[in-house]
Amino acid sequence: MSQGYWSKVSSSRIGRRRALAATGATALGAAFLAACGGGDGEGPSEGKSDLVAKIEDSSAKAKPGGMLADSRNADTSSLDPFASNSLVTSGINAYVYNRLTKLDVGKLAEPSGEVVGDLAESWEWSPDRLTLTFKLRQGVKFHNIPPVNGRAMDVEDVLYSWKRFAETGLLRSELVNAANPTAPVLSVEAPDSRTIVFKLKEPVAFVPTLLATPNSGNPHVVPKEAASGVDLRVQPIGTGPFMLTAYEPSVRFEYKKNAEYFEKGRPYVDGVNIPIVPEYAAALAQFKTGNIHVYNVSATDLLTVKADVPQLALYQGPVQAIGQRSIFGWNPGPLEVNPFRDERVRQAYSMSWDRDLFIDVVYNTSEFERQGLPVETRWNTELQANFFPGWWLDPKSKEFGENVKYMQKNLDEAKKLMAAAGLANGVEVISSYFTTAQYGPNFPKYVDVLQGMAGEIGIRFKANIIDYNTEFPQKYRDSKGRFDGISYKLGPSGGGDDAIGRLIFFNHSQGGGFTGFDPNGRGDFSGDPWVDQTLDKAKAEVDTEKRKGLAQEVQRYLAKKLYSIRWPGGATGFELAWPAVMNYRAFTVLGTSTDARLAQFFWLDQTLPPFKRS
Repeated sequence: MSQGYWSKVSSSRIGRRRALAATGATALGAAFLAACGGGDGEGPSEGKSDLVAKIEDSSAKAKPGGMLADSRNADTSSLDPFASNSLVTSGINAYVYNRLTKLDVGKLAEPSGEVVGDLAESWEWSPDRLTLTFKLRQGVKFHNIPPVNGRAMDVEDVLYSWKRFAETGLLRSELVNAANPTAPVLSVEAPDSRTIVFKLKEPVAFVPTLLATPNSGNPHVVPKEAASGVDLRVQPIGTGPFMLTAYEPSVRFEYKKNAEYFEKGRPYVDGVNIPIVPEYAAALAQFKTGNIHVYNVSATDLLTVKADVPQLALYQGPVQAIGQRSIFGWNPGPLEVNPFRDERVRQAYSMSWDRDLFIDVVYNTSEFERQGLPVETRWNTELQANFFPGWWLDPKSKEFGENVKYMQKNLDEAKKLMAAAGLANGVEVISSYFTTAQYGPNFPKYVDVLQGMAGEIGIRFKANIIDYNTEFPQKYRDSKGRFDGISYKLGPSGGGDDAIGRLIFFNHSQGGGFTGFDPNGRGDFSGDPWVDQTLDKAKAEVDTEKRKGLAQEVQRYLAKKLYSIRWPGGATGFELAWPAVMNYRAFTVLGTSTDARLAQFFWLDQTLPPFKRS
């Protein structure tokens, strides 16, 4: 990747460093105001919050019927829920399958992170916290597809599902002690027809959260017939709100509503059509014509698209934060090959970043503010800035402490750190990444921006373009630091949606996503004893406020150590959808409103666009 995109960004620092001037964003103001009924005045527009559509729970007047049109930018590597941990696979599994627990969906509010029952109606801990007992929900039926034929779920299905997950699940090491001696679950048993009992190696407070999310390996419940008569790679069968009725590899998915879904009355739509459209421009064109009803429009395009298609509804969402991180090669050998083994080089690299400029690049904050739309920006720590309330610690707050200095842009101090590490003349680093769309269409551009920033302190990058499927997982993402140079990873892919679980996944020496570091830079892949001890203490802590305190303590510490570095942060998200999609943003998860978990809440008002145009 050349420095072309970074050159455009860095050369457009005008006014409030409006990083996207080169893309034409500043030319859309008049068109946007005209599309939204605005006036002709110059300068920042005032009071434009009324341009944002009202969020309303209209479930009481929902009219069943119609096909929701969604899309995906890549195909799945497998329909088997245990055989892939890709973002696409996790997403489509949410249409079909349930787990014992789930994260509660927010209603007219952002999600809290509370764990509630899914296929389990309740659970309780033993006094020693070594036994976790679930009571199964009654009356749950599998999809009416042969040979299961809509029969009721029972404990044998749960036991078979756990056995299959424990033997074949790609991320089973997060939960299954037989696969990883540090994982919590020793065994799963069923003493009677309604009860499932988990026996644990040690107290781990967030086991219900690990069971609730795809980030811990997708521990879905599948029918026991999958042991013989059902091939889940071809025909998924679950208990979820939709069932797969058509799949053409690299072309489309089609789902039909499950009329026997245990959440009575839902889903409202008859089904979901999902074309596979790898090219962002092609999918955006389909969205603008109404062939796709909901789509994650890039923040840099959102106002332009709204101006082009005024009938689209603009919604204000929560803060969205970029999930990628820079990961480093920890192989032993000359520092010039793997300079990031030196803490000073990692600190210098972080201090070369203009986090606010990067956030503007990704989330178009300057332009939203210029149009009078309310925008909040946040910096990532080791936790993403949009994590559940109380867990992420704001680096700009006084509580964060002095280590925020390693997150603030300071080129002079960064150059001093490089010199102290013996790299006063800079260093060339191998940068390994892919250019396909698995991390979104703009991923290579964002790599270019961060490399351009680091270039200002003498870090030069030699691009090594790799294949996402055949090279990236084995040689970089999952290699625990056994590579040279730098790479970039989206995550976590483990730890569940629990703050301590996520911190353990990347930063504990036994974590499933451990990045291979050691505090002395020897390249021995041993981990940091302080981090291990603190996270071991946190995972056993049952008091929520104490666990939050430990999570915040780890964030402060890692802001100095920077064993891997989350990309800069995020900002208030805005989303576009066709007005016919009712309940949009009325129900929320940790993510965007195109998350498959929300499809069951949408209903289609076919008197509104795109079905009927004014």
